[in-house]
Amino acid sequence: GPAPLIVGGAPPQEIQTAAVTPNIFSVLGVKVVRGRAFTEDDGRPQPPPPQNAGGTVGGPQGQPAGPPPLRLPQMAVLSDGFWRRQYGADPSIVGKDIQLGFGPVHVVGVLAPGVELLFPPKAGVERVPDLWTAMRLNYAADVTRNNVCCFVVGRMKPTTTLTAAFQQVEGIAAELRSRFPTKQSVDLH
Repeated sequence: GPAPLIVGGAPPQEIQTAAVTPNIFSVLGVKVVRGRAFTEDDGRPQPPPPQNAGGTVGGPQGQPAGPPPLRLPQMAVLSDGFWRRQYGADPSIVGKDIQLGFGPVHVVGVLAPGVELLFPPKAGVERVPDLWTAMRLNYAADVTRNNVCCFVVGRMKPTTTLTAAFQQVEGIAAELRSRFPTKQSVDLH
């Protein structure tokens, strides 16, 4: 979605971002031409807040239980177009931090030209994000499985038909719906 890019003292500029799991580029067969793609470590969950002796977050009467843990940096990969428009195709941006409205992101790579996300229009997904960030998901924390903020993507085997792939996805979705009933679904397949 949209996020403000903050550069020096200039007014914030709105850019399009996509929060993704670290394996997105390998799943889609997308090449990173500068730097590197995300690693699994880039998606490691943030450390939990400190707990007191009773196991609750915080200390007595709302006081902190200890110093907060250091936050893990947010990793980013730039689109080729954004890298060229915003940074003049300067390779030295890889390894640097840039400031977005939600905090700094550390640039680890630049994608090959032409990378697009092809979702149905009703999904509201930006087709060509300027910047991709690795999500730091804690899969164990949302044990209810009611979080529907993410889309699932995959790549078909070259020998698989679209009909066969759709049937397989439908089977997986039906099995998951029976195991983890939800109140809401975006139903975009």
